[in-house]
Parts: sequence; structure tokens; C-alpha cells
Amino acid sequence: MTVGVSDYNDKNFKLNYAAKDAGDIAKLFQKSDAYANVYTKVYVNKEVTSKCIEEIKAFLAKAGTNDEVILFFAGHGVLDQHFDYYFATVDLDFNNPSVNGIPYPSIESVMDGLAALKKTLIMDTCHIGEIDKNDVTKIDEKALGNNSISFRSSGQGVGRKNLGLAQTNELMKEMFVDLRKGTGANVISSAGGYELAKEGEEWSNGLFTYVMMDGIKSMKADLDKNGKIMISELKSYVGDKVMELSGGTQLPTSRMENISFDYRVW
Repeated sequence: MTVGVSDYNDKNFKLNYAAKDAGDIAKLFQKSDAYANVYTKVYVNKEVTSKCIEEIKAFLAKAGTNDEVILFFAGHGVLDQHFDYYFATVDLDFNNPSVNGIPYPSIESVMDGLAALKKTLIMDTCHIGEIDKNDVTKIDEKALGNNSISFRSSGQGVGRKNLGLAQTNELMKEMFVDLRKGTGANVISSAGGYELAKEGEEWSNGLFTYVMMDGIKSMKADLDKNGKIMISELKSYVGDKVMELSGGTQLPTSRMENISFDYRVW
């Protein structure tokens, strides 16, 4: 199941590749021979409203105990004045993300209660709190310390907060810990600091999504070279490669439910 939004009703926040990311991920896994059957459903752009979350939950609920569930989101991630996270739907009010946004607990609820034991949540959401490069200003590092950022118009109250890389990364980590405890899902995210969840013509995707797909297609993510890519290997490869290609400015975050329960994803 993949979800991606590029063409927001508010054109100030248009992205180039998020919807494409969702489609590309779905197409990639349809080609995998690691599974007997692959069932995909893709929601992009105008299809992505707050109401679609129940449809997504119903689709994934069909998975059995031995099946594997992968849920992928690409688009803007927005914080409200209370630093609560919302995935930006096509009709999001960016000044008040609680209006029409998909709150993190709703994403968590999708994974909760599924019979499938192998559950992976992947989020390429322009990092937690960031809205758009043109709407984020970098604060003088000499004044506020290295890697400080300011959110100008990414939701009420957020524009008045200056967050460092470590702080924004910790916010996402805390959410992942909650998700891991509540649902048993493994999580991989592009969460990081200033100017992040990069996307560009050189990749024709978001950087995070590009690295993940390239690592799978080229088998570079098969770190032990045994012809299989495990969830632990994918997390490790994506984390290291995204940091390398972003010059250390994009810091992917991951959580693993149980280090003794490693499973194949490709």
C-alpha cells in the first residue's frame, strides 16, 4: 500500500516527486520474486484525503499472519503548534494541519491489530515539520549553533520555534518508539533536519525513496551478499547511503520491533 501527494490544493506547497515515489514503490514490489503474490493499492494526489485512512486499513486487514505488509507514505509532514505530526493530505490547511491532515495516531492505527507479523512502515515525508524549501529559513549557525532551523509558516506556532537536527530527529524517534510498542511495526523514515527529504531531477524521486529503490534493484542493500535483502539490511543501507548522498544533512530514522525477528523484504 503506497500513498503520495505532490499536487496539493495549496499550490505553494507543490512537490515534484512524492506521488511518483508512491507509484514507483508499488511497481517495484510487483516485480519481486520474494513473494508468491503481491497485492498493491496506490493513493495519489486528490485521492489522498483524511477519509482514505479507513480504506487503507480495510485493504491491509486482509493480510494473514504469514503475509507481509508494507505501508509507504510520501509527501509533506507537518507539525501543529503542539508539535503533533500530521501527514499532509491534498486539501490540508497548512496553517492548521489538524484540519484535514492525517494525524500520526491514525497512521499508527492502520498497523495496529493486523494479523500479519511482518509489518513495515516507510515514510518519506519531507522530514518532520518541514513544509517547503522556500518556506524554511536557515538560521545563522554562529548565532544558534550548527544545523539550526526555523519554520516560518509550517503551521501555527511552529514558525516561532527554532529546532536543531537532534531535536527534530528525537521527536520522530519518540513517535516511532510509541508505534513500535503499540503495533509491532518496523519503521524506516527520511526524518532529519533542515532542508530535508530532498527530491531532485538527478534522482527523479525523493532522495530517500531513490536510495531505497536503487539499493533493492541493484542488490546493494544485500549487505551479506546471500541473494536476499532483509529488513535489517535495508534499514542499514538506506540510513548510511542517504546520509552519504545528502552530505550528512538528511538523517533517516529507523526502529526495529524485535532484533531477533528479521525478515526478508526482497
